[in-house]
Amino acid sequence: MSYDFSVSATAVYQEKYIQFLLQNYEDLNQPYPFPVTLSYISSPLLMEGKAILCKNEDGETVGAMGYIHGTGEQDYEDTEVIQLQIVFLHQTRRGSRLLLRAAQFLAQHWDQVQQPPSEIRFWIPNDPSLLRLCSRFANRFTENASLTEFRVSFTSFKAFVLQYNHENYYAEAGGR
Repeated sequence: MSYDFSVSATAVYQEKYIQFLLQNYEDLNQPYPFPVTLSYISSPLLMEGKAILCKNEDGETVGAMGYIHGTGEQDYEDTEVIQLQIVFLHQTRRGSRLLLRAAQFLAQHWDQVQQPPSEIRFWIPNDPSLLRLCSRFANRFTENASLTEFRVSFTSFKAFVLQYNHENYYAEAGGR
């Protein structure tokens, strides 16, 4: 199946990003109250990050990703660090290759920006299968009752996800 990834550069796409995530709020399984979850999913739009929609070949939105530059500990001045705020795939697409395709898109997207990141940080639920998967390419940093933080250098992330068969989403994909 073919997927199209779009960086939400217009208000219309930004609205579709928020609508999709809010329509699937229950499936996000966030351990936070609604206002905190809303702040995480909207932060890519409010903090000069990027929101990305994934559509299937029928034009239906089946996934969304959002990230910001920098960390709260450094007052978001460490812009070489990217924090993935949300990666959500519709339940009908889980178990497919869509997660790999999304990671490959992100690697190519970050590779073509003016200043590629040095480090990627993300948090996942403490689900054994997700923990095993993410431990293949990233290092566990912190754990709490419901989430585990992972960190990985951008070069390691890119090498891992692009070693598999992939589409070239950008003309210079994998160029660095």
